[in-house]
Amino acid sequence: MVDLGAAPGGWVQAARKMTGRHGFVLGVDLKPIEPFTQEYIRTIVADLNEPDIAEQILSFLPRKPDVVLCDAAPNVTGVWEVDHAIQIDLATKALQVAKQILTTHGNFFVKVFQGDLLDPFIQDLKSTFEAVKVVKPPASRAKSSEMYILALDLKQTVTNRP
Repeated sequence: MVDLGAAPGGWVQAARKMTGRHGFVLGVDLKPIEPFTQEYIRTIVADLNEPDIAEQILSFLPRKPDVVLCDAAPNVTGVWEVDHAIQIDLATKALQVAKQILTTHGNFFVKVFQGDLLDPFIQDLKSTFEAVKVVKPPASRAKSSEMYILALDLKQTVTNRP
């Protein structure tokens, strides 16, 4: 599993419990993450905007991941249109990475903000994955525009494409 935007490490801890020592978890963030003692967990400092980010990530993995998740969030400006656009851009970059590193039939889980750019992003996911579900966790505030998208079963035709 690869966690993009992993700091401070909460999703890495959850993944650690699910994968156990039979899996491998890589946390990626702009900020350093407190190291984990388990040899099957690694964290790196890297930027989704780097052109070779997928290659960097793959170089730290023992094999291609089954899951890529992205809980990255922008530093909000308070201008809704700007914040939404930046969030969708982050999600799109995470999707580009997922397309390059996931195993065939892998899964992608990403945070997004509601807004006018969301539907085209969902359409891109639907052309890339067999099933796409929008999820609003109970822990999320009702007024919050934050939601998650679960994309299941990467189509074989898009594997390893930027």
